[in-house]
Amino acid sequence: MRETLIKAGKVCLGVVMTTIPGMYAFREAVGYVARVDGISMQETLNPSDSKSHDYVFLSKSNSLLKKGNLRHGDIVSIKSPRHPATYIIKRVVGLEGDIVQIPENTKINPQWDNPKGVLNYAKRTIQVPKGHCWVEGDNARLSQDSRFYGPISLGLITAKATHVVYPRWKRLESVDVSDGRVIKEQERLNI
Repeated sequence: MRETLIKAGKVCLGVVMTTIPGMYAFREAVGYVARVDGISMQETLNPSDSKSHDYVFLSKSNSLLKKGNLRHGDIVSIKSPRHPATYIIKRVVGLEGDIVQIPENTKINPQWDNPKGVLNYAKRTIQVPKGHCWVEGDNARLSQDSRFYGPISLGLITAKATHVVYPRWKRLESVDVSDGRVIKEQERLNI
């Protein structure tokens, strides 16, 4: 009996010792499921008619996060520029080199770090600097995003949201939500 218990204990220990590192490796290399809190991404995430939080799959695939693979309209998870222990989820509106028009009804945060003069107060435009992107929540009225933080360093992007996995299965598409406020670098250079 004792030998059987020892053998079962070794098997359980072996399973645990291989499962935990495997789960960690999957989370770091492939992705994971996370709960979305808040209303800044409504109606795409946590729709107002839903009684529960959305859970999304956050892909950490290197090919999705490499420079050049980030696209306008992608939904990304970002380490908060103000609170590094917190993660936020927003949509990419502008990429490096793009010129973003800041709406008249949007207050420009005076605490923005503007070291290279990328913000033109008179024209209410900002040219997204190299190594950065401009992100906004789909629910602009209730979102703290680049309009509050300024351009986001690409190094703060941790994953790309690809699917809502609960309570309804839905693929998250890249949707351009800039409403004509963004002059993309490619278009600007081809003019």
